[in-house]
Amino acid sequence: MERALFYEYLIRAVYKCGRTNKHGADADIYRWMLSVSDRFPNMENREYKLGVMVGKVSAHLSEALGEAISLYGNNLEFKAKIEKCVSYLNEPTVEKLNNCVDETWEAFTEIGLKAE
Repeated sequence: MERALFYEYLIRAVYKCGRTNKHGADADIYRWMLSVSDRFPNMENREYKLGVMVGKVSAHLSEALGEAISLYGNNLEFKAKIEKCVSYLNEPTVEKLNNCVDETWEAFTEIGLKAE
């Protein structure tokens, strides 16, 4: 499955919501971030747009992971894994966001947390 869908599903899993822009639960947000360099060939404009999208994705992930910790923080192993993922968001890059999504999805899968 593509990483953009993992991004959407992990947000949907936390908030028990459908595919909407609510809480950023939309794979297209992540896809847009990944495609910025194709859409904006002008280097200056591309870097700006990429920074905006990285910030947007990071904010949605930060909110969802914080909520996941508050809901499932009694599982200390899960909490530790999610806190590691949150650390990627301190100075986010596309690579760190990819790592965050991958590792969060793995942690969610381990405890059976999934989108409905």
